[in-house]
Parts: sequence; structure tokens; C-alpha cells
Amino acid sequence: MKFLIECDGVLLDSQPAFWEGYCSICAEMGLPKSAPDAYWRAVRRGDPDGELIQGAKPFKLRDYRQRFDEWIETDQAIAAMESHKCAAEAMSRLKDFGECVLVNLGTNREARQAKLDQEGLSIHFSRMKALSPDRGYRVDQLRALCENDPQTVVVAASEALVLIADEAGLFCVGLSCGGCTKARLRRIGARILFADLEALVACVVSGGDELREAGLPG
Repeated sequence: MKFLIECDGVLLDSQPAFWEGYCSICAEMGLPKSAPDAYWRAVRRGDPDGELIQGAKPFKLRDYRQRFDEWIETDQAIAAMESHKCAAEAMSRLKDFGECVLVNLGTNREARQAKLDQEGLSIHFSRMKALSPDRGYRVDQLRALCENDPQTVVVAASEALVLIADEAGLFCVGLSCGGCTKARLRRIGARILFADLEALVACVVSGGDELREAGLPG
């Protein structure tokens, strides 16, 4: 088997970075904030920015989105991310069942590499692939990473990677420990859902019957 594993959301918990950026940008722009739980629920549902910042004018929302997208790729934001509990232990078990390739959708590869090194996660991957910002290229790049292995499993926590995997015709597992709810992951094309990486690994270790029932070739 081959596992193409997303960095943010699957291995690294991006919630602290999201919240820090949201608070600082709203303060700089004089915008009202939601409570932490309400904010993260809205993010995970994929609500528009107008739901996160009630009453803001459209031009303010556009400015907020530009600033936030720049923030989340800074060294400071990535340093604020924390590895998910048991991520290292789960990866140490998963790599016994196939090659593990890290897939990164963000632009700041160096900071993510440093964070993964710090958290003891880098050693579990044969390589790290940063996908192009261009969506069309991303589909081809992801498809190329499977190297015609019919038992390739894309492990994603973001809407972006689930959609790319679906377009590439690859089997995609959705993990709800990241920035998407289970309902959202299911709606956009994840073949099967798990709460976190540890739950997926437990399935693989036990024989992977759930994966095959969901459509992974045996």
C-alpha cells in the first residue's frame, strides 16, 4: 500500500494558528470576533467569512481573507501548530504497512519541515511533496505520486485535498480532526471517514476490511 498523507490537519493541529491569526487580524482591523468554539465550528463547516465576522462590509472581508491567507503561511503561524496526540505513534505503526509520502498544500515548506522535525514526525516519511498552487497541476502531481499503485490511500483533513483526490480518481480517507466536519468531508467526496489518524491505523492493522468495503482494491 501507499499512503499520501496531508500535513496540516492530519499530523499538525492548525486550530491554534487559525485562532491566533483570526484574533490578531480582527484586532488590527477593528473587527468583532466570535467566541473560540463558535469560530472553529464555523471554520469546520466551511461557513463564509461573513459568519466569522458579523456585520463586516464586503471590502473588509476581502481584506481580512487576504491577510489571513498570508498569515497562515508565516513561520509564526506554523510554529503555533501542534502535532495531534498520538500522531507520531500512529505513523510509526502505519509505515509498516506501506510507503508513507507527506503531501503539503501550503507554500511554506521550510517551516513545516522544521515543525515536523521538532515533533519527531519527519522520520516516518520516505519523502515530502509540496503541491503546486495551481489546481490543475495539483491533480496531476497527486496522481503521479501514486505511481500506479491501485492501493494508494490519500489521507486528507482539508476540503482542498479531498477535492483534488476525487478529481484525480484516487481513494480518499477523510479525517475529521482537522478543519472539516465529517458531514462536509463526506459531501465533497471522502470515501470513508475516521476521527483521526489513530483510528485509520487501527483499521489498517486489523486488516483494512472497512477500506475495501468502501472501494479500495483488495
